[in-house]
Amino acid sequence: MTRITTYNSNQIGGNVVVIETEKSRIAIDFGENLPGSGGMTVDIDGLSMGKADFDGVFFTHYHGDHIGRMKYILPEVPLYMGAAAKEVQLTISRALRNEEITAILTDEKRVRLIYENIPVKINGGDITVTPYTVDHSAYEAFMFLIETPDKVILHTGDFRDHGYRGQSLLPVIEKYIRRFGKRDVDILITEGTMLSRLDENLEKPFSEKELQAWAEDFFSEHKYVFLICSSTNLDSLASFYRAGWNNGMQMFGNGYVIRQLQTFSRTAGARTPHYNFRKVNEVNFEQRLPEKVFCGTQEEFMRRYGFVCVIKAGEKYARWIERFGDCEPVLIYSEWTGYLDKNRAAYNKELHDFCEKYHAIHKHTSGHASAETIKAVIKAVSPREALIPIHCEESDRYRFNEFSDRCVFLSDGEKYPGE
Repeated sequence: MTRITTYNSNQIGGNVVVIETEKSRIAIDFGENLPGSGGMTVDIDGLSMGKADFDGVFFTHYHGDHIGRMKYILPEVPLYMGAAAKEVQLTISRALRNEEITAILTDEKRVRLIYENIPVKINGGDITVTPYTVDHSAYEAFMFLIETPDKVILHTGDFRDHGYRGQSLLPVIEKYIRRFGKRDVDILITEGTMLSRLDENLEKPFSEKELQAWAEDFFSEHKYVFLICSSTNLDSLASFYRAGWNNGMQMFGNGYVIRQLQTFSRTAGARTPHYNFRKVNEVNFEQRLPEKVFCGTQEEFMRRYGFVCVIKAGEKYARWIERFGDCEPVLIYSEWTGYLDKNRAAYNKELHDFCEKYHAIHKHTSGHASAETIKAVIKAVSPREALIPIHCEESDRYRFNEFSDRCVFLSDGEKYPGE
């Protein structure tokens, strides 16, 4: 009999799902708790302690709340992740000089790459996991179709439909998951991040296309732009990059940001030119540019043509902003507002004060699905037996859909079905 166990399911981030049969056992994600979540640190016998007894951990994507505790997984347990996720994590670990994580990621015997639509068979097919890409603020995010001898399970991972790849969400479910109604899904495990943020008026999130259109218009009037945006948020970085490029403004950042953009160009950019960051520049204000490019320093180039410069809060970046004070630069904050809200556990005072000091303009689109989209996915999947919520602070809000009678709310370490 197939059984499912969840950990930290009633919070955003740090969720772990275990799926086991009589012969096999796998986990999906093993990440850190988000700041202020109050969640427990998950340790599981056979996975992160004791004697190894898992056939693998499958990571939906590279965000820290899904992959951040990778180093605690027992070394005998294989790690399954996308090629882009591996490259993004390598860029991060090398920037942080984290030799332990770098060693794990470069161990080709332990890290096993997975690719969309290509099944991975565990123990000869006792469990088969097939990844399908979904739209999210992380590139190459996966949902997993898990087939066991007695169940068909869909784990959505984090998803949305308002990014550049969002239009494929429901067609993928119809064509590959349901096979045009020829295959039933017994159990749906799905995220519900935005169900607990309905008070933020994000039922219909600002789309990435709308973000780029807004930025193009804004940049036509404001040529000196500093941007706070996650260095791993490919879609939003591409939105701001394209908006700047179309206004004759190039993108700048520190060495880490530039390496991450180059990582995206090699991976995502190889599939579509939209994600090819053709011209990005590491900040070095005093550097003299080649005469065939510009006769003068990098700073003089930036002053003449304008720029989009990716930064973060801190004294170093305050000096960058003040260096261009006579140009009346603007600061755009393109991350979740919860980090700036004193009433939320995730409040970041340094970030709040930095944004307040430089009168940051907030323009951001969520990486997660609206309630309307979650409802559409549940209906498209039509779970025959159970709907298990994860990645949501208020699981009871899942009762808004027509499958509410099939909702199963699991506490930490509780199995479905029960013993």
